[in-house]
Amino acid sequence: MIRKNNIVLLRRNATGANDKCNDFFHDNANGFSGTVFGMLDDRAGGERKAYMFESKTEIRIHDTDAAGRVFFANYFRMAHISYEAFMKSIGHGLDKIVHESDFLLPVVRAEADYKKGLRLGDVLNISLTAQVRKRSFVLSYRFTDAQGNVAAELKTVHACIDRKTGKPIPMREDIKEALAAIA
Repeated sequence: MIRKNNIVLLRRNATGANDKCNDFFHDNANGFSGTVFGMLDDRAGGERKAYMFESKTEIRIHDTDAAGRVFFANYFRMAHISYEAFMKSIGHGLDKIVHESDFLLPVVRAEADYKKGLRLGDVLNISLTAQVRKRSFVLSYRFTDAQGNVAAELKTVHACIDRKTGKPIPMREDIKEALAAIA
């Protein structure tokens, strides 16, 4: 078990070929928990090949609007919490990037498709996948209810920029490799 700020990471190893293996986290401050899912691949010598990061939360009163449904902008807040938890789970916490690195990863584009309203008390699953580029990456979020019905799909594009100049720069290889875990 690794504890970093309010994130608790529990590392688990798979025991056999084609078993799911995962890293589990719980964010005590935000009520989020989640898993990096993967599969064992015999061709890769039994190494984990992750394909998505999944987090889970419950809709709270502050997430809703006057009609009792999740307020549209709060999907982006929940998506960003999931993104932060994922980055922390792969050893690239945004706190470290913001305070210690010579680069930043700001959101430069965001879009959403809303398909089903969620209400107070509903359990929400957020699946996160990435598309890695030379100077940016795209994160795709799929929000589903407890029955697996899609409630919303979001995308955010993050650019890698030089901290001092604000100009786009190539992403470091270790960041690209970490993001590739869910590509």
